[in-house]
Amino acid sequence: MSCSNKIYKSVPVKEKMEVSSDSQSDEEGAVQEPAWTYFEGLSYLFGADSTCVGMTDDMDFPEWYSGCVVNDRNRLTINVIGDTLRLRHMLADLLGGDEFDLGEGVCSKNEQIKTRELMNEAISRNYSKIAQGNMSSGSNPDGTIDVCIQGDNDSIIDLFKREVFDSPILRFKVAEEVGIVLDFEVLNYNDKLFATDDSSPQFPGGQTAMLDYIYDNLRYPKEAYDREIQGRVYVKFLVDKTGDIDSVQILRSKDPFLDAEALRIVSTFPKFTPGKMDGNPIDQWMALPIMFKMSDYDERLNKKSIDRQGCKLD
Repeated sequence: MSCSNKIYKSVPVKEKMEVSSDSQSDEEGAVQEPAWTYFEGLSYLFGADSTCVGMTDDMDFPEWYSGCVVNDRNRLTINVIGDTLRLRHMLADLLGGDEFDLGEGVCSKNEQIKTRELMNEAISRNYSKIAQGNMSSGSNPDGTIDVCIQGDNDSIIDLFKREVFDSPILRFKVAEEVGIVLDFEVLNYNDKLFATDDSSPQFPGGQTAMLDYIYDNLRYPKEAYDREIQGRVYVKFLVDKTGDIDSVQILRSKDPFLDAEALRIVSTFPKFTPGKMDGNPIDQWMALPIMFKMSDYDERLNKKSIDRQGCKLD
């Protein structure tokens, strides 16, 4: 597939992108700058603005774009279809730098969006034909779609393909119970409604603003800090149809003190733009990993201390 002829405006890379090469993640991988800087620039190319940074299905994606993900080296991998050399030069010019990686996409983001729409329509018409209850799905950055179906064996997949929907870009998995799929690991829970990326609630200012909010407001529990406990806590919460946060719960625990702080910070989130179905606001569940990394926390405290000293000097 050839490159799109669409012309994009260059996006200047921020000065904060200059990050030491020895800045590493802990065992579970905290996302550093320039990855988020490039993600922000990429979202601007596709139509985001400063009020809502991130990717949404209504953006003008070129046919060479499959998706993007932060890899295990804390670099942004942009999955593409077509002439990777030409696309690398083009993206480096548009994003104002080349500290990103290119990956191979299976299909375009546009094809993924269309397939997901068709699958959702088919599910609404035909899913009652499958006796066993739940399923969940999630979009992958290579353009494929994960589908996890509740069942005892792979026959439920064959039934789904035959009676509900099938596509070459669907990737199936069977589980005894179906909940939220995180890295294709099923985290079980009893609620059937969970937000997907095509209609999910939005934090004011978008995903980057939410990460900034967490970074600026997180309080590292002393008990965990003294024992050098780090890692992710996964939190589940409901965004109701008015945008308020409700029913904040731990989905995957790391440490009791870290869990408590993760619950606290999510509970303080401002009002979201609620998710929608058929254009109408609805209650939706969301899942969010809260990363606790001591070096990030120390850096933030040092920055605040310098800022306070600067204010005194002025």
